[in-house]
Amino acid sequence: TGFAARCSAWFSAVGAVAIPLAAFLFSALCSERSKRRLAERAAQEQLEASERHARLREEERRGRVRAELRLREVASGGAGGESGSQGDDGSSGGFVFHPIGHFKSCYRNRCGTPRQGGVVPDCLAVLQCDRDLNPVAALEGFAAFSHCWVLYVFHQNTNLQRECRTASRRKQTKGRVPLWQGLCMKVAPPRCPDLRVGVLACRTPHRPNPIGLSLARVV
Repeated sequence: TGFAARCSAWFSAVGAVAIPLAAFLFSALCSERSKRRLAERAAQEQLEASERHARLREEERRGRVRAELRLREVASGGAGGESGSQGDDGSSGGFVFHPIGHFKSCYRNRCGTPRQGGVVPDCLAVLQCDRDLNPVAALEGFAAFSHCWVLYVFHQNTNLQRECRTASRRKQTKGRVPLWQGLCMKVAPPRCPDLRVGVLACRTPHRPNPIGLSLARVV
């Protein structure tokens, strides 16, 4: 009888301790799950906000590029005349060249494009010639060469507004405004943010005459 009483008391004591301990562990487990869900939800919201912000910036960039292309078309359409003609202020009107095609590469953004073609020698690009050029006749014998020089224009530059303002002031003052006034002549290279160099001493596309030259391998 005494042994049974002691066993009963022992089981009662163990039960009294085990039940609160189990309740505590269950509560801690629920709290940990709740914290984990809150952390996952916060991370998901942050990811969605980042993606939404990236989409908005991309849409804004595309809209700005489209607007500047339209401004460039209007500006080039108003600057009539033949090649090498003289302007109203007596200065040379420059030369007018028409593109023979458009260059499309595998890179979609400017920031991800290599600074030189030799950095990624396996990347491919396509030069689509204008149909009015008669590409079949113009490119006959082109496949016999291993490389070619590609001369192109940075037609999606984002400094068009400054160029338009300078051209407008130059017309209003009949050429008394310098041709390149208002355009930035120094830039910070991507790998040297603390260094300022001239636009003609680096690879920046934002230069007075936005012309580029690349050596391409014919495949």
